[in-house]
Amino acid sequence: MATRRKQRSQDPPNDGIPDFSREFGSDRRAASELALTWSIFVAARKWKAKVDHALSTHEQTQARLETLSSIAHRPKGITQADLAKFMRIEGPTLVRILDRLEADGLVTRRVDAGDGRRKSATLTDAGRAALAMQRRTVAALRKDALAHLSDREIDAGIALLRKILRGL
Repeated sequence: MATRRKQRSQDPPNDGIPDFSREFGSDRRAASELALTWSIFVAARKWKAKVDHALSTHEQTQARLETLSSIAHRPKGITQADLAKFMRIEGPTLVRILDRLEADGLVTRRVDAGDGRRKSATLTDAGRAALAMQRRTVAALRKDALAHLSDREIDAGIALLRKILRGL
């Protein structure tokens, strides 16, 4: 019985990250690089799923949150094309999200007087209220998900991800 417990404590945690060392043999660097990028991918997917689930009780989604937040953090009246570029999504995808947000009264869009092809998006009062609610919901998730990390670990994670982003 004690042997079983000891063996279990030595098993790697079931975090969904495969042991890539078998695949890469002696190339530890390649195995570690794949484990890191796999971890980022899995964490992002799990985070999105948690956010979508939490926001679903308010009939919201992570995509709507990201769009409202992006509008709020960009210059007032940002064009749809610039917003799509900032969010790194295709224009038609953004248009579909904005159509729904506008139908729900959360954003308004205006045609540029100088160029009828350009539209800008701004938050309505209801959009700002929805964004505030979504941020509170996500803040609670974030606090729970990161509670086991020290301030130093969080800072190191931010630094690491910034280095990765610079490399991309």
